[in-house]
Parts: sequence; C-alpha cells; structure tokens
Amino acid sequence: MKALFFLSLSFFMLISTFTLAQAPQNAREAVQNERQIRRDRSLLARDRQELAAFDRKRMRIYEAWKTGDIQSVRILKKELLKDMDREIAQARAWLSQTQAEVHQSKKELQQEKDELARDRQDARHPRHDALDDARDLHRDRHDKRDDRRDLADDKRDRNQAAKRLDRMIEIRNQLLAYEFVLNGAPGDNPINKLRLLDEFQHIMEKQVNALARELGEDIQERKEDARERRDDRRERREKY
Repeated sequence: MKALFFLSLSFFMLISTFTLAQAPQNAREAVQNERQIRRDRSLLARDRQELAAFDRKRMRIYEAWKTGDIQSVRILKKELLKDMDREIAQARAWLSQTQAEVHQSKKELQQEKDELARDRQDARHPRHDALDDARDLHRDRHDKRDDRRDLADDKRDRNQAAKRLDRMIEIRNQLLAYEFVLNGAPGDNPINKLRLLDEFQHIMEKQVNALARELGEDIQERKEDARERRDDRRERREKY
C-alpha cells in the first residue's frame, strides 16, 4: 500500500513539473512569434519597395535597347546586377530561415508526441476527472496533426526557396557574362538576355508572396499559441 502511495505521488509530481514548465515555454514561444511578426512585416515592406525599383530599371533597360542607347543599357545592367546580388544574398538568408523553421517544427512535433504520450498515460490511470483527461487527449491529438502539417509546409517552403535561389544565381551569372553590343554576331539575340530579367523579377515576386504567406502563418500561430496558453491555464487550475 505504501509503495502504491509513493508511486502515485511520484507520477503526480512528474505531471505537475511538466505542467509548470510548459507555461514559461509557451510564453517564450509567444514572445518569439511576436518578434517574427514584426520582422516579417518590416521585410515585406522592404521587399515590395525593392521589387518596384527593380521593375522600373527593367523597363528602362528595355527602352534603352529599343532606342539603341547602348551606354544606358550597360549602366542599367551594372545597376541591375547589383540588385541581383542583393536579392541573392536575401534569398540565402531566407533559405537559412526556412531550414531553421524545419528544425523547429521537428522539435515541436516531438514535444507534442511526448505530451500525447503523457495524456495517454493519464487516460490509462484516471485522476479525479476522467472527462478532462479525455479532453486533453483529444486536444493534443489535434495539435499533433497541426504540427505534422506545419512540418510538411516548412519542408515545402525550404525546397522551394532552394530552387528559387539556384535559378537566381544562374540568371545572374548568364547576364554577367553577356555583353550588350549593337549589330552583334549572327544568331545573337539580346532580347533573350533581357527576358532573363523578366524571369528574375518573377522569382522576386514569388519571394514576396512567400514572405506574405509566412506573415499570415505567424499571425495564425499567434492565435493558436493564445489558445494553448488558455488550455494550459485551465489544466493547471483543474490539477491544483
């Protein structure tokens, strides 16, 4: 009987320790999410401005070529290459962020699996409120499905970011190696090189859309975090 008492007490203390530790962890995640939202909003505004500036230069270099202003073409090419280098550096940073998010999603999924295992243990050894245990189990199963979906989304974003970066580098290198001249060699088609700028801008637009989507996901995650904190507070009240 005494052994059973101490076993029950140990199990209760383990659950209590986890519950108390979960609160500051959720609070830290909320703070990190708020920082991410502010950062993404700032980056989105910057990227939209840079996209508009790139588009203006792109149209100007087309016009300069059509009018035979080769000097302006070469000047604009240098400016656009600088813009490309900046965008490639930002795309590398974005790829690093998506890789970090995959790592974080894997960590959160594992935490959710651990919590689900504890809920199953509760269900096998009911406390004073079996209905509450069942509700916790249902909630954590739902959270686990969400975390699996988030991980799949993050992996998709990472793979797409890597493809965009690779193509941006290819376009930049092709344009760098090409010399715009009037009356070039037979078969030479400068317009095809200028069209690389169209493709590069299209990739920039995809990058802006990806960041806008990320911002929307961060805002949604803020709502989910708030719900989880409410659930944790309710669970602590029920246990004590």
